[in-house]
Amino acid sequence: MIAAVRTVRPVVVAVALMLAMLAGAGINPAAVSAALRIASADASVSAKLLVLLAHSRDARMQLVRLRCERNFLDFVELMWPVVDPGQPFVRGKVQEAIALHLEAVTDGRIKNLLANVPPGSTKTYLVNVFWPAWEWGPRNRPDLRYMAWSYSPELALKANDDCRKVIKSEVYQRFWGSRFKLQVGKSDAKGYYENDHGGWRRSSSIRGAATGFRADRLIWDDPHNVRDADSPAALTEATRWFARTLPTRVRNAGGEVAVKVPYWVRDIHGMLEDDPDDDRPIAATATIGIMQRVHLHDISGIILKNPALGYEILLIEMRFKGDQHPARQLKTWPASSIGYADWRIEYGELADPVRFPESAVVALEAQMIADGGGSDAIAAQLEQWPLQSGGSMFKEGWLPVIEPHEAPSGVDMRGWDFAGSKARTADQTATACVRRGTDKRFYLMSSAAMRGGPGEVDRFVRKVHADDPRSLEWSIPRDPGATGAHFAEYVVRELAPGRAVTSSAELGKVQSAKPVSSQAEHGNFYIVRHDGWERTRAQMIDFPYGDHDDLMDAISRALAAHVHTPEPQQFVGGWTISGWAPS
Repeated sequence: MIAAVRTVRPVVVAVALMLAMLAGAGINPAAVSAALRIASADASVSAKLLVLLAHSRDARMQLVRLRCERNFLDFVELMWPVVDPGQPFVRGKVQEAIALHLEAVTDGRIKNLLANVPPGSTKTYLVNVFWPAWEWGPRNRPDLRYMAWSYSPELALKANDDCRKVIKSEVYQRFWGSRFKLQVGKSDAKGYYENDHGGWRRSSSIRGAATGFRADRLIWDDPHNVRDADSPAALTEATRWFARTLPTRVRNAGGEVAVKVPYWVRDIHGMLEDDPDDDRPIAATATIGIMQRVHLHDISGIILKNPALGYEILLIEMRFKGDQHPARQLKTWPASSIGYADWRIEYGELADPVRFPESAVVALEAQMIADGGGSDAIAAQLEQWPLQSGGSMFKEGWLPVIEPHEAPSGVDMRGWDFAGSKARTADQTATACVRRGTDKRFYLMSSAAMRGGPGEVDRFVRKVHADDPRSLEWSIPRDPGATGAHFAEYVVRELAPGRAVTSSAELGKVQSAKPVSSQAEHGNFYIVRHDGWERTRAQMIDFPYGDHDDLMDAISRALAAHVHTPEPQQFVGGWTISGWAPS
């Protein structure tokens, strides 16, 4: 053995043997000799590997178990092949930051955690798959109960099942199987399973039923569907769930307390000899939310503006903005209670350059723009701050005002948005004429709005019809059902006879405005000075959070008429409801 030592790098061997002796866990002389022979044959062998090889296999397994019990991310790395055997786990700064905060929750240093991270950060695996399994086994807390939600019941169910796969795996059972057992039968299913220490896991969606269940860990993982970011109904549904359902699922709302269990109860359950004093700790319920931003007023937006909710905030934007990030400029922005600080220094530095290098991020941004999301999708999902931060989809610089003589010739289209109420708070009947110039850009030529009853609206429409040239086509909304079709026919037959009028169902207001916003952002939309242009421009800047959106809806419809070809429908008074045709 001494001769072997002389044939390898002295420093490496000395360090390896010293660390091995300091570890003090089953040093095997034969294993040391084998390690030295390997090092003699391969100079690239590291000191860490020599230390590992200097222990018996049983000792090495014990070291692995200990390190995974101390470090959550080591546990993730160990168990990763169970859930994704085809790809290795990429351990980066984003994953380390998430793990640091989850460990703080486990230790009781954080009670409520909100993590806003970009897509592709393995957030679901970390929070909703590995962390519960880590607390049950390596941290020896099989008594904990978990309730997890997502916008999709299928995604929540998969995370629940993946966690069960980890627990049932051969490696997990070898190291921690003696600490608890999963119950068999109906309580061992994908959506719900129990163990023999009172702990359980249940999954649901924000639409699903959760009454009757209270948990120690409330996990909400992507409560908003990105596809529903522009849906007020979906947004309200999620925020209402957060405000009304989530708080009622708390098992213990207080802090850490110790409860004295009567001696005779401990005696009956065989607990008397384990701990004669037996001050049993009761842990406060922890709430963990992890998501990418989708909207200014999403659940994250509510938490950021309400520090009384008591959330620790972990914010990781794709491109580092430091103190210039709008969230960090909020007066309500909380300092880290565990001393965490973003590791990046340079403005624009990427969060995960290994998995998402510059070329991949540029491609992802281009895809989001091509998909119709524009800069708002990038700002929300990648930078964790929706563009509506100022209350609008339009920046002032995107809406230049020009004089009438500066607008080129082109084709005009008029859009309408109807209302029939005199209430001061109600929207108005609005109309806007948008020209597509010979330069392929769009020009808002005129806009007007009025508030009145049905008769006053009729007179307003007839006046605009009389003033417009007959060649100017109109686009009007058609509400679902027979009533909408009858009103469209009424406009063509009674209010604007002889004019080509297209009629189509309304999309969501924000969804309809996105093409206008995209054109404005790229310098292809101009406001031509006309009576009332100031009010119209102000409404666009405030959209969609202003008091009214009638003029914006009319503009969206007029621009859409330029780029969409309506499908022919029935003839009305010599004209089709969805396109012009002779009778």
